[in-house]
Amino acid sequence: PPDWLIESVAPLLQLAIPQHMKFLQTYLLYAQQKDFAVGLRVAAGTLIVHHLPEIPEEQRGEAWVAKTILATSEMQVEETRSLLERIIEEKRMVIVHKWPTSCRRSAEEALKKLKRKPL
Repeated sequence: PPDWLIESVAPLLQLAIPQHMKFLQTYLLYAQQKDFAVGLRVAAGTLIVHHLPEIPEEQRGEAWVAKTILATSEMQVEETRSLLERIIEEKRMVIVHKWPTSCRRSAEEALKKLKRKPL
């Protein structure tokens, strides 16, 4: 992927879902710009917030997942903070974390980078 935005969203895209197709079309219209519009970043963040928790636990150790988590701090979607806290704290059987260490570290870093209140 040519940039951080599509790199973080692409693994979650399901082109059979109309909203995902619309996001991809919008992204392609603005992909050549240096800085992404707030609306496009919010759309990407919303997609991540809604679909990242649904990925199978076996996939959570893949490198793209930690990168995607870290990128959420640039998207500033309302539910971002709660998603990041969930990634850090969520456990199975009280002691085993549901998210790998790399994901939890990325979530902690992303929380630190949230400089202003989410949109």
